[in-house]
Amino acid sequence: MNLITPSKILNTLESFIVTYERKWFNSTTVILEKLFRCELNKLPEKVLRYKFMHLMSKRNHWYGKCLLNNPLKTCVQRLTDICRSSKIRAIKSVRIHRRDDILKYLLTRLPGLKIIHLVRDPRGIVPSRRRLEHFTSPIKHAASLCKDMELDICKNIPLFNSTPKRIHKVIYEEMAENPASTIRKVYEFLQEKPPEQMITSIVKKCSANAGSGAYGTSRTNSSKTAYAWRQTIPFELARFIDDHCGVIYRYGGYIRLQSDSQLKNSAYKTRNNGQQSFLPQMLTLKRHVHKGKHTYENGSSAA
Repeated sequence: MNLITPSKILNTLESFIVTYERKWFNSTTVILEKLFRCELNKLPEKVLRYKFMHLMSKRNHWYGKCLLNNPLKTCVQRLTDICRSSKIRAIKSVRIHRRDDILKYLLTRLPGLKIIHLVRDPRGIVPSRRRLEHFTSPIKHAASLCKDMELDICKNIPLFNSTPKRIHKVIYEEMAENPASTIRKVYEFLQEKPPEQMITSIVKKCSANAGSGAYGTSRTNSSKTAYAWRQTIPFELARFIDDHCGVIYRYGGYIRLQSDSQLKNSAYKTRNNGQQSFLPQMLTLKRHVHKGKHTYENGSSAA
């Protein structure tokens, strides 16, 4: 799978890309705002020396080398010039959990800000994280993941529904299967014309001769990689996720599989394409889990 994160899609434009993964509201909001405004000289030194400022962006690889041989101020000034001359500024952040206050703050402070919300099937997230994080209890991790994702969605539903033109949802599996159309939709959301050369390049990366590692962006087969979890995840773990991630399933259009044979057989779909929604009714729902089903106050259920 070519991991076409928002920053990856935009990296081919004249854009300024930063990956930032801090967790705390008071510092995070200030740092994110200053990054978007290119006020880099006002950032704490530990942020300016943070490794992801240069490691995860080819355009910024020079910055790490600059820090080794020059005063911080010299490197930051050059980075600031690049930022200010960029047509699009993008930040990839994967650690803003249950923080609609951060998003609301930034949307208010930055009128031109748009948010791309990337969603993936939690059954694929758990095995992927286990390879990188080596946690000992997949069940506990899955329970925590489902809780975090559900709270993220439910807490942010009012914001999503009140600012639909500023928040765009991207489904990971849809992106893997149809990278070109996904990219065009993102550019349409940004009100920018997608460079066809860039689209061709990303499609090629989705079917590259060799992958570029867990943190890389090239995959030998994007669809195969997106669903590789189906061949490795134990059915008991998949069923546990089914039972605890009902809200995420409805939000992303995901469906449960009824047996291990269905799980391993790619002929059985894991998504109902086009049936996901922002679920505004979740503003007041209380979830109850009974015999593997999620029952909501409005009487509906998700198997």
